[in-house]
Formats: sequence, structure tokens, C-alpha cells
Amino acid sequence: MTRFVAERLKKYVQEIDLVVPLPFEGTVERVAEVLKGVGRTVDHIGVETVGGRQTTIRVVAGGGFGSKNPFVVTARVTKYGETRSHVSLRAATKEGLIKHRAGEQIATRIAALLNDGFPPVPENPWFDFDEFEEDIEITEAERTFVSSLRDSTALWASEDVFGGLERTGENDALVAYLSLSDPETDRGLIPFGVHFHGERVRGDRLHNQLFDLPDQPSHWALDTTGTVVELAQRSADWFHATLHRPIVLYLWLYRGYAYAARYAFADHDETLTQTYDHRRAPQGQAEELTAAGHVHGKGWIQTTGLPTPTLYLHIRGDLATANPPPGTKATTRRGPIAGFWYE
Repeated sequence: MTRFVAERLKKYVQEIDLVVPLPFEGTVERVAEVLKGVGRTVDHIGVETVGGRQTTIRVVAGGGFGSKNPFVVTARVTKYGETRSHVSLRAATKEGLIKHRAGEQIATRIAALLNDGFPPVPENPWFDFDEFEEDIEITEAERTFVSSLRDSTALWASEDVFGGLERTGENDALVAYLSLSDPETDRGLIPFGVHFHGERVRGDRLHNQLFDLPDQPSHWALDTTGTVVELAQRSADWFHATLHRPIVLYLWLYRGYAYAARYAFADHDETLTQTYDHRRAPQGQAEELTAAGHVHGKGWIQTTGLPTPTLYLHIRGDLATANPPPGTKATTRRGPIAGFWYE
């Protein structure tokens, strides 16, 4: 009779999501330790790991009055980069006529225990729906994707990098993007981001106005399929890796003045933006570069055709992975750089 009644009682479920500032393995250990101490009795604990990136831990314990109201707590731990993890808590219990709200209480308690000793997760300045969704319809999958992406980037999102949301032409793909600039001059360097298509995400350098992907993917492009949450995780990892790529400013000097400059990803020597001043350059150089084909668009000199840069200045990212040309000297100072900037 007890089982017959229980099957007809309302099932109460409470779910809580949180980001833990620990590597994946450390978070799994912390979650397992906390769950083992939940309730007065632990009848069963099960652990299931998928691909080294996600672990599910379940605990069945007593709750409510006299610990006679059993509940199941499921904690899904997901790897979010090297230094953080996402934990999804789900507490379910069957309640009688007196609602003890055991599921809500235990989920809140576990979340507090997992966060104990850590500073609060900072407000994420990136990928905010508030402005974006005023005039554009958002699907449930897109909302879930952006919410997961915000959670997974919250620990390292910063005000000095702008992050936003856009929609490609004809309301096709949802675009989540970041835009890098030189912090000293506020000069825009590169927008990059991902196009979300429900079950697929593509990421790369973006057009600075249309937010389109390039016709030919770069060597660091992202192209992956999976569930919405998996795509958010992989996008976050891709954003994190790209943000750590070294950016330097190369300078070419002639008679004490900078006549050319180029911002570049210095690990694979990829131009971000550049400038060339004919008036300060060595006489006849621009004509030689043009004749050799080092020109693009409306006569824009491509600085990759110039000789070895005189100096390089570290702008952002991990300089240890940079490969500046031999003979180029590092500097921490820059003088005035005149001219029009272009790709």
C-alpha cells in the first residue's frame, strides 16, 4: 500500500546551476565529498563519467520529518576549460500532504557547501540578452546556449574585452562574439566569435560590420556539433584559447620615425590590422611593394612584404607562445603612429 500511495504523490524537483572555480577533477572530488555527507543515511552513490569531460554523481538519502521522505540528488559536473567547472544540481523527492520542500532545501544546501570558501562569481559583462532581444526573437535553444556560455565564461570575462550578440542576415544564425582592442589606444583589432545553428557551432574571425565568417576558415576555426550545452562548453573553451593567443605590435622605423606598423597574432604571424605611411617610408619602397604584389584593395600596402620589423611591443595574450622574426627587438615604448589602419 505504501508503494501504491507513493506513486501517486506529486514529485517535487529543484534544479540549481553553478560555476565552481576548480579544475574538473578537483570539482568531482569536492562534489562527491559533499554529497556523501548529505542526509542522515546514504543508501547508494553512483558515479558515471563520459569522455573525461562530464561526470554524473547520484545520491539517495533520507529527508523530511524523521528522514523518512527519500530524495535523489543528481550532480552533473562538466569541464569548462582548465580552471573551472559547471555543476548542475537536481534534487527530487515525493511529498505527502505536508510539503516539506525537501528537494529545494537540500539543493540550496549543497550549492552553499560547494561554494563555501570561494569568492562569488563576478558579473559577466559578455553576451547580455537585455538589449539584444528587444527587437529580435530568441528561440529556447538559443537562450539555453547563451545562458550556458555566460556561465562558463563568467570567471574570466573582463570589462576590457567587449562581448556581444548579433544575428546574421535574414535572422539566420545567432552570433556570440568578442572584440579585442589595444588597451592603450583603444584601437579595434579583431572581432571573433561563433555562429550557433542549434546542433552546430562554427567559430572564426568575423567581418567587423556584418559578423560573417570568412569564406575560407582559418587554421584556428571552430566547427563542431553536439547538444546545446556541449556546444556552449566547446565555444567557451575556444574563446578562452583565442584570448590567450599572443598579440604584438610590429613597428618599422626609418630616420627615427615609425612609417609602418602591424598588429598580429604572433604565434602564427596573422595580420589583425596595419598601417603604412608613404611620406615617412624609404623613397621608392611603396612602388617596389606594389610592383611585387604586396598591395590589397585601394592601394593598401601589405606590411608582410616589408623587411624585418625594427621593434615589437607586446599587447596582450601569452607572449611565451609568440614567434617574432629573428632580429626584431622587444620594446615597452611606442611613439606616434600616423596613418589609416586597415586589414
